[in-house]
Amino acid sequence: MISQRDFDYALALSLFTHLPINLIRTCLEKLRPVMKTDGRLFATFFVCDDGLPLWRPISHPRGGITTYGDADPYHYKVADIEFMAGSTGWHIEREVRFDHPRSQRCFTLARA
Repeated sequence: MISQRDFDYALALSLFTHLPINLIRTCLEKLRPVMKTDGRLFATFFVCDDGLPLWRPISHPRGGITTYGDADPYHYKVADIEFMAGSTGWHIEREVRFDHPRSQRCFTLARA
């Protein structure tokens, strides 16, 4: 049986790109209690630039994938990622340089 605060880190690579915002929030909410106080979550997202409408599909030449604001695979604005983190007891600690084959961006989330 897993006890509280057992994990130093968790990975969500190429996972949240396939989930709508409320399922990501559920994952973050359920993960937080089993992370050590200084634990970190590494998570990748497709990011929609602030100047673009969220609803517009985005074609990612690297990896040849198109993402959507309302369908799988999803893209999110950084403010949405900050909201998901902040509303579940996390915060974005930093963006990590990460050479993902489909241009996903990696963020380190830490417990708030």
